[in-house]
Amino acid sequence: MKNIEEIAFLVRKSNREVELIRSQLSARLESLSASLIRESDYIKKDETYRPNSLGIIQGSGLTIDLLCANLYAEMEHLKELKRLLKTFSNQESNEAP
Repeated sequence: MKNIEEIAFLVRKSNREVELIRSQLSARLESLSASLIRESDYIKKDETYRPNSLGIIQGSGLTIDLLCANLYAEMEHLKELKRLLKTFSNQESNEAP
C-alpha cells in the first residue's frame, strides 16, 4: 500500500510540473508571437524602420526549445509513473483476500 501511495504522490507532482511547463511554454510562445507581429507591422508601415541588428528572436528560441524538451520529458515521465501505478494497483488487488 505504501508503494502505491508514494507513486500516486509522484504522479500528482508530475502532473503539476507538466501544467507549470505548459503554462510557461504558452506564455513564451504568445510573447514571441506578439513580437513577431509587431515587427512585421513596423516593417510594413515604416520604410525607415530598422530591426534590431541582433535579431528579433534572440534568446526566445532557445528558451522555447528547452521548454518543449522539458515538457516532452516530463510527459514521458508521467506516462511511466501512471503505468507503474497501474501495475502496483493490479498487483495489490490480485493479492487482496
